[in-house]
Amino acid sequence: MAWMSMATVELDDVVKIYPGNVKAVDRFSLDIADTEFVVAGGGNTSVKIDGTLYVKASGFALATIGREGFVGLDRAKVLGILDGDYPREALALK
Repeated sequence: MAWMSMATVELDDVVKIYPGNVKAVDRFSLDIADTEFVVAGGGNTSVKIDGTLYVKASGFALATIGREGFVGLDRAKVLGILDGDYPREALALK
C-alpha cells in the first residue's frame, strides 16, 4: 500500500458573531498541511514531533498525563510497513 495524501486544513479570516453583535472570533486563520496532523478513529490522541508519532496510551487522563503515558512510534518504520507487500495469511488475526 503506497502512502497517500489524506487532508489539509485551511481557515482564512474566520469570524463568529453571536446574536447581539457579540464577536467571539475575529479574522482567525489557520493552515495545517497534509501529514502535520493525525485523525484517528476511537478517540486516540497523538502528536507528531520530528520523526516520531506519539500516541496516548489508554488509562491516562490528558489533564495529568506525563511522558510515561505516550508510546512513541518511528514514523519512517510505520510508513515502511504501509509500503510493504505481505502475504494475506501474515495479516490474519490469530
